[in-house]
Amino acid sequence: MPRSAIRGGITFTRRGDKVEATYNIPASDLSEDVKRKRITAHGETEAGAQRKLLSKLAESNIRARSNPSAGGITFGEFLDEWLEDYLRYGVQTSTLNVYLGHIETYIKPHIGHIQIEKLTLNDVRDKMWVKVVKLKKKRNGVETDEPLLGDFALNNLLRTLKMAIEAASEKYETRIKTISNKFIKKRPVSRPEPDSEVGDAATRIKKVFYEDLDRDDPRWSHFMFVLLGLRQAERLGLQLKSIVLDGENSKLRIYQQLDFLKSKDGWYLKDTTKNGQPREIPIWGEFLEAIHKRLELREKWSKQEDWNPDPKFADLLFLGEGGKLITRRQDTPLWHTLGLEMRGHLARHITGHLMAVNNISEDTAKKVLGHRSDAYFHYYRMISTASAGQELSRNYRPGSST
Repeated sequence: MPRSAIRGGITFTRRGDKVEATYNIPASDLSEDVKRKRITAHGETEAGAQRKLLSKLAESNIRARSNPSAGGITFGEFLDEWLEDYLRYGVQTSTLNVYLGHIETYIKPHIGHIQIEKLTLNDVRDKMWVKVVKLKKKRNGVETDEPLLGDFALNNLLRTLKMAIEAASEKYETRIKTISNKFIKKRPVSRPEPDSEVGDAATRIKKVFYEDLDRDDPRWSHFMFVLLGLRQAERLGLQLKSIVLDGENSKLRIYQQLDFLKSKDGWYLKDTTKNGQPREIPIWGEFLEAIHKRLELREKWSKQEDWNPDPKFADLLFLGEGGKLITRRQDTPLWHTLGLEMRGHLARHITGHLMAVNNISEDTAKKVLGHRSDAYFHYYRMISTASAGQELSRNYRPGSST
């Protein structure tokens, strides 16, 4: 049967309804007593066969070399290999989805067709980056003046691109060794935010939730739990059975999150949290009130004629009118209607900040936020400069003898 074009030294042959991927190990890589050796794998498509072959090669510590006579592989083909490496090493699904989104939406369409040995920094900058930065959001099919990707999103895209370029340089001979800020200016985004920004944001959130927002407004009960540090995906994945109403012992059980995967037909309930550990969060006072408000609202909507939730999500606490699923795509714009033009994850930093201000113990704060390591102390628990100054002035005496 005829073979298709060579990719990175790999050939493909159609055998019936299957595709065979073959890699002939170069003679220079073989021992003197072995004249020829090849490794094969089969799949429904070339991409599927290639993934299986790359996995077999990796298990044998063999890296497929590009074939100069075929002009080498394209950057897009390398990216397929790179993603397979990440799959094999067990990158979290959420992280892999970010890489996939960047690669399939922004990188491949612009520079994926260029042969990897011919790819230049000018290509990356002019054919991809400049164009992506200029993309605008659309509303009702009409382009707006608002950038499609904000600074934080662009910074993440740049990070993925930089990692891919460096991985390509390590695996193949490439012109580009790394992405220099001389060509692509790194976006001025810091994470975590400085204490002053977290403190200012905490003041704004407290004002919105405790002064400006009517508690009968559905947005109050919808977002109240950001002040318990729930991640967006965890909050949107809360089910009715996640709620335990038992007076002073009332609590939320956090064990899953709302996630998106094309292989699972879009949105689905992922049966684990970000760190893989379920946790229980006590609810009291206004948090308990928010639960009751949401349950009442949900009960009201469920009696209307248009109530028709997807059976997969019918048990979710946070459903819209008609039983419509609320995803991140609806949740984030709703958050912004409160006048809180800040990334939603900042609320976790704010929760840590407010717990520190209220002298909540580190153990309790880590339990609520779902941190098992010292990441909470270093990343979420903000101590104000003023508080640090007061403590130092009371107790730090460099010139005194001990």
